[in-house]
Amino acid sequence: QLHQKKKTVTRNNSSTTCLLFAAVHILKFKPFLFRVIDIAQHRLVGQHTKSIIDRVGSMLLSASRFSDLNCLLSLYKRVQAVPLVKQCFLSYIKSSGLEIVQDSDRAKEMVPRLLLLSSQLEDLVSKGFLGDKDFADVLKEGLETVINSKQNTPAEL
Repeated sequence: QLHQKKKTVTRNNSSTTCLLFAAVHILKFKPFLFRVIDIAQHRLVGQHTKSIIDRVGSMLLSASRFSDLNCLLSLYKRVQAVPLVKQCFLSYIKSSGLEIVQDSDRAKEMVPRLLLLSSQLEDLVSKGFLGDKDFADVLKEGLETVINSKQNTPAEL
């Protein structure tokens, strides 16, 4: 029985030594590993950022899919493609807002509809983009563009 315990200790000692050696070896090449990860991210995601945002960007925004927007933003930060997300958000704000402002059939409902849109967009910034100041600035810019697009809209508000 003692002989069996000695074998187990020796085997565990050998495994531990191998793991420690592997850990030291990995840490020695840590910058190399980070570079490999960086290259993989740019190859797998970076080259397709435009097509990804074109396909799913407005759908995620209109459906208020906050966790998916968080994931998209995190992924795009890794490959320095956040400006594409901002541009998509700005386009979404303008198209949604201009649709309301230019709807002459529902002109009397314009102000409450714009306020509702503004509230929904603020939720997107706070929950979907985690309160990022840059996205708050995009929101402000987009709403200003929408409000100023029709000559008498600022007076109605």
